[in-house]
Amino acid sequence: KELVAPHLLRRVKKEVMKSIPPREERVVPCELTPMQVRFYKALLTRNYEVLRGCGSSKQASSGSLLNIVMQLRKVCNHPFLLEAAETELEAAEAIKAGTDRASTRQQLLADTCGKLQVTQRLLTQLQAGGH
Repeated sequence: KELVAPHLLRRVKKEVMKSIPPREERVVPCELTPMQVRFYKALLTRNYEVLRGCGSSKQASSGSLLNIVMQLRKVCNHPFLLEAAETELEAAEAIKAGTDRASTRQQLLADTCGKLQVTQRLLTQLQAGGH
């Protein structure tokens, strides 16, 4: 690294473009959806029956639970990162087979995740404001 450093030109955006305003970060709290809460509690209590879903073996689901913290992070990001939640999505789509499949899937993806619900509201407000 030290040998190559004099030959590298490192440019930082704030040095090149002075007109860019400083970055502003806002923490927007969001709640977990009922589906996320159910899977979160199941992971904490190691309730394999809920997590297993349809067609999975106990060994497969217990193997994926070795790193419980990683699984909890997945649930907080989006419940469909777990296989059991994917099965629930397919069952819900089968019930709503009469409606447009793509729009139903998009709506289910947004409705089952607290982060996506907040993002959807923020994007609607920004779009209405002309951003």
